[in-house]
Parts: sequence; structure tokens; C-alpha cells
Amino acid sequence: MNKHICFLSCSPSPLSPSSTDSTCPIAQTGDCVPQENNNGKLLPVAFQRAGWTVSVLHHDMLHLTPNGIRIGNLVPDELDLIWLLGFGPRGSCSDRFQILSLLPDQLFVTPPLTMIRLHAKFALCQGPLSHLFPKTWVSGDKAWLKRKILEGGDWVVKPTAGSYGNKVFKISSDNPNLNVILETLTHSSYCTLQAYLESVKQGEKRILIANGNIIGHYKRASKEKFRTNLTTDAEISECTLTKSELNIVSQVLHHFTELGVGFASIDLVGDYIMEINVANPGGLNTLNTLNRTDSAFLAAQSILQNSLELFVKQP
Repeated sequence: MNKHICFLSCSPSPLSPSSTDSTCPIAQTGDCVPQENNNGKLLPVAFQRAGWTVSVLHHDMLHLTPNGIRIGNLVPDELDLIWLLGFGPRGSCSDRFQILSLLPDQLFVTPPLTMIRLHAKFALCQGPLSHLFPKTWVSGDKAWLKRKILEGGDWVVKPTAGSYGNKVFKISSDNPNLNVILETLTHSSYCTLQAYLESVKQGEKRILIANGNIIGHYKRASKEKFRTNLTTDAEISECTLTKSELNIVSQVLHHFTELGVGFASIDLVGDYIMEINVANPGGLNTLNTLNRTDSAFLAAQSILQNSLELFVKQP
């Protein structure tokens, strides 16, 4: 009997109706992933190639009934894996993750509570890996943050859990828009303030991880010299990892293994971690373009290699 994986996603299913649950339509919402990240297309196809039965359902197709949890028409006990591609619509996120947390952690590529714990950009800035991050302050108090900025130096201020380079600003004490920027970022949430790293001018390296293995890596360099997201027109290129960078990745992987992280990215600037992403990191298609490999299939192989059998080999 084929293994069965269910992806909870905001992307329309890339599969034919015969290979997914066609009774559960995919809704489009403003809180979901933009087109630049196509994990919702690449990963389901990769698992289908691996011989698995694949269902791709919208995040909001999750239900709690007197007879247990249902995902569309699917019963979790009949599934071998659930892959949460991001957090889905913001308004229903808390309720859905409460429901999902009732299921066994081992059913997920990355458990829901681990995703929540590591989602914020400051998640690892305290504890055993704190020395690998730029100096970081987090608050929802505009005046408190401004006092730190007025001490001098250059800073990067950004949402605690944003993505795609949105609302990321390089600022200093003499920035005429300082008050407006801080007011915008702290209006209804906390924000992150980090010391600016000059080495970001040489670019940032993204490393994609699946089940403790490096799937690939590449360099992103931006004309803006501080935002390296592809959505801000950053340039990509192949890169190698130095011994120091590999040591940093090894430390993060050890931490990921303890928390059950199955798929993630690590962004490095010099000898510092800028961000990690355990929710739904982009980069698979970029690796495909640079290396002419099927990175999604490599990720699927890595996710499955320790506990589940692949039914076909990569051609």
C-alpha cells in the first residue's frame, strides 16, 4: 500500500484530480505565499514521483469533530506525513495550530509547536546559539527602541516574523523618517532591531536543509546592500561554504534535530546567522536553476530516508 502525505498549503494543487483530494477546493487568501515561493508546486510533485499518494489541501480545510480531527475528508490516522507549508491565513492561524498540536509530532515534517517556537526572527537570539547572531533587541515600545538607536551606529529594523524583505529598513539616529518607521513597525506588533553588518554588502548565503542534510546553497547579493531577498531584485550566484560557515550550520542542525525540524533555511552573512526559516523557506527553484538539479526531489529523499521507503529513484 502506498504511503500517503498531505500538504497543507495556500497554493492550488499541482497534481491531477486522481492524485489529490479534489473534493476540497483551494481558496486563495491574502495571507498566503506569493508566487516567488513555489514549494506548494515542487514538493507535492516530488513526493508523487517517489511513489506516494499525495493530497494538497488548503490550511482552512482542517476540522475538529467529536470523532477526531479531519483534514478535508482525510483522517490523520490514515496519513504517514503532514507537511505544513507556512502558517496559512493569519486570522485562523491560532485555532488551526491548536488543533494540529493535538496530533503526534512524528506525523509532521516539522511539528506545529516547533514552527511557532522558531518562527520569529529572534527565536534563537537567546540560548546556546546567541553568539551566532548580530546584537538584537525586540520590543513593541517605539520610544524604547528609539533610545537604543540614538546611541549611535547603523541598524536594521524589521518585523519579528516578516518575509520577502517587506518593511525591512536600514536606519540610524539621523534618519528623518525614524519616527515614522518605528511607528509603522510597532503600531500593532513588536519589531526586531539588529546591529547592521557591513559584511552584508558582500552578500548573504542561503542554505536549505532537509532532515539534517544540506540540500544546496547559493549567494544572494543586493543592490540595496542590506536586503538580499529575491523579491527585492537581489542577484543570485553559486557559492561554497567556508569551514567557519559549515561549523555554524552544524551547530544549527544539532538544534534543529533536537526540536524535530524537517525542512528549513539558514541565512548567513559572514560568521553570523541573519535568519532561519522553518515555516516555508524559498530557494528550491533557485537551486534548480543554478545547479540543474531537482532540489525538491532531493529534499523529499532526505525527509524520507531515515524512516520511510522511496519507491522510485531520481532519473
